[in-house]
Amino acid sequence: MTLNLENKDLALIPGPERISQPFSSVNLQTIVAYTCVEISNALLAIEGIELQEAQTNSMWDWKASLASGAEKAIFEMTCMGEFDEIWGGFQLKGSCEKGQLLHVWGTLRERGYTAVWMHDNDCEMYTIEGFKRKFSENA
Repeated sequence: MTLNLENKDLALIPGPERISQPFSSVNLQTIVAYTCVEISNALLAIEGIELQEAQTNSMWDWKASLASGAEKAIFEMTCMGEFDEIWGGFQLKGSCEKGQLLHVWGTLRERGYTAVWMHDNDCEMYTIEGFKRKFSENA
């Protein structure tokens, strides 16, 4: 199943260690803080992810992509903190197979980034299982 990421306004974001479905980011009170450098290195270590050329040295300009055939997903960095050192999420652009996106997300979680969740334009945050249910073939 191909996901048009821009139509769904999806992002991978940091949050608490655990969430229950449904969970709204409006109710988010704590997050696990990952640095932009550590999470970008973790993403680039996943097979198929490639760094895109940045126009500046700012982490706000950092982008990576996952390409497969005609599909290409872009991961755009957002930052937080006084010096933009804390990872605020990856805004997702383009399109990709749902399985590929789940693989990238699951790999980040398996490698210790367990407080990474999917977020949509309705302020809903998803576990991997919740995301699979919401964006199933039948939905």
